[in-house]
Parts: sequence; structure tokens; C-alpha cells
Amino acid sequence: MDGLVLIIVTFMAASFVQLTTQAVTATIVGIRVEKMSLGFGKPIIKLKARPFDIHVGWIPTGGSVNFTSDFDSRRLSTRWLVILSGPLAVLACVAPVLGVQRAAWALAVGFGQSIDGALSPLTEGAAMVTATLALAETTSFVEASALLSTKLTAFNLLPLPLLTGGHLWLQALSKHKNAHWYGTVSLLGAYPTMGLAVSWAIAVFVALWWPVS
Repeated sequence: MDGLVLIIVTFMAASFVQLTTQAVTATIVGIRVEKMSLGFGKPIIKLKARPFDIHVGWIPTGGSVNFTSDFDSRRLSTRWLVILSGPLAVLACVAPVLGVQRAAWALAVGFGQSIDGALSPLTEGAAMVTATLALAETTSFVEASALLSTKLTAFNLLPLPLLTGGHLWLQALSKHKNAHWYGTVSLLGAYPTMGLAVSWAIAVFVALWWPVS
């Protein structure tokens, strides 16, 4: 159960830092934010705030920031700044805990681990989750959460739709939104993203409740 708490707390904390930073950055550069949604599913909390509303969903994973239509009309560099500000803020938070060099290394290897673990969720993926959760017992909850946040950031920066990395290259193609293939690429690209997410959910389940000896 402690492992589940670590995962949920880390997901929510990393999501909050990323989404809040993106929303605030957008506001600073003059892009209006309609709402920030923390978590998915039907909102259980709705806060009317300025300069944007905040919704909290009942599924504590990820979230989104809804911009007004003028976001797409901004320069690509401005849109990339807003999108990248979130992951960079997460890394800035974990660096003092892990150290800059260790955080950078964890991020670098995290890209490959995101794929390798998803391809073998019952073995390699579950082992990665177990090793990360074990840090909470051998070191501290905060250090384990920081390392997990770094791994989640690496996953989030993969160049796949629905992820931050995917949003970057899709924004680069935004001028072609009226092309017939734009929607097709976005839709088809969402399938591997969801596949990776489901695979990692299986790995977490195995690590927490069905450990393989």
C-alpha cells in the first residue's frame, strides 16, 4: 500500500507542478487559459479562480491545460516555451533532491526504460517499478518520489501524441491542421501511447500485488 501511495502522490505532485507551470507561463506570455484540469474523469472539485479555473478529476494521473484558440496563432517558439516549461519545472524540483548529475542521468536512461519496461511489463517493467519503490525504504520517500518523477518526465517527453513530447512536434505541424493527414497522424499516434500506458499499469499492478519471484 505504501508503494501505491508513493505512485499516486508522485503522479499528482508532478502533474500539479507541470500543469501549473504551463498555465502560469501561458498567462505571462499573454495566452489566455480557460482551465487547468488536474487528474482525469468527472471533476470532483471545481474552483473558480483567476486567471483560470481549476478542476480536479477523480483519476489521479496526469491532467491538461485548456488554452483559448489564440494559442495556435502564436509563434512556434512561444508555444514550445509554454509546453516545455512544465517538464522543466518538474526537473528543477527534483534536481536539488537527486543532484543535477543523477537527475540528468535518470532522465537520459528513462527514455529507453520507458520503452523497454513497457515491452516486458510482467518482468522488466515490474522490476523497474519495484526497484524505484524500494528507494522509499532504503533512502526516503522524497528521494524515491523525485526519482519516479524524473522517470515520468522522460516518459512524458516521448514523441507520441497525448504526451508532452508529442505535443511539441504536433505544434510544429500545426500550420497543416487542415490537411487530411493531420488528424489521422494524431489519432493513429495515440494508440501506441495508450498501449504504453496500459503496459506500465500492468507493470505497476504486478510490482504491487503480484510480484514475480
